[in-house]
Amino acid sequence: MRAVRQWLWIGVETIGGLSLLCALLMAAAIAWCAWGMSPYCEKTNSLKPRDATEILRWGGIEHTAKARRFLYSKISRRSLTGDHADFFVLEMERFPRHAALESGQWMEGPLADPASQKAVDFSMSWGAEGYPDFPSRKEIADQPYLFCFPWINLHGQRVTAAIVMFYDPASKRLFVVDSKT
Repeated sequence: MRAVRQWLWIGVETIGGLSLLCALLMAAAIAWCAWGMSPYCEKTNSLKPRDATEILRWGGIEHTAKARRFLYSKISRRSLTGDHADFFVLEMERFPRHAALESGQWMEGPLADPASQKAVDFSMSWGAEGYPDFPSRKEIADQPYLFCFPWINLHGQRVTAAIVMFYDPASKRLFVVDSKT
C-alpha cells in the first residue's frame, strides 16, 4: 500500500511539473506573439545591401542583376495570423531586361492577365506609407514597367497574399511589395 502511494505521489508531481512547464511555454509563446505585433517590430530603412540578394532571388535575377542600394525599405509588424505589408525600393545598377523576359518569370506591362491585375491591386491597396515616390495604381497601369509575380495566393477569386515586383526602366528602380491578409 505504501509503494502504491509513493508511485501515485511521483505521478502527481510529474503531472504538476509538466503542467507548470506547459504553462510557462504558453506564456512565452503569447509574449513572443505580442512582441511580434508590437510597433517595436516594425523596421524602416534597416536593410543592408546583402539583403538585396534575397529580394532579387524572388524574381530569379540574383545572378544577373545588381542593386546599388536600398532607397526605402519597410518591414511591417506581423499579426497573429501573419498579416503584413512590406515595401522595398532598390536603386538598380544593372537590370537584365532581356534575360528576365526570356526566363518567363517577368512580363512587360500593361497587364492583361486578371490574376496579375488583382495581385497588383491587392498589393497597392496597402499604400507605401513613408515613401512618396512609390507609384500609384494608375501610374503602374500607364507606365511600361516590367512585372514579376513570385507568389500569388488566391482564395476563390480573391487575392489574399502576393509578392509583386515591378521595375521602372526610366528611374532604374525596382519596387517590391510583399503583402498578406
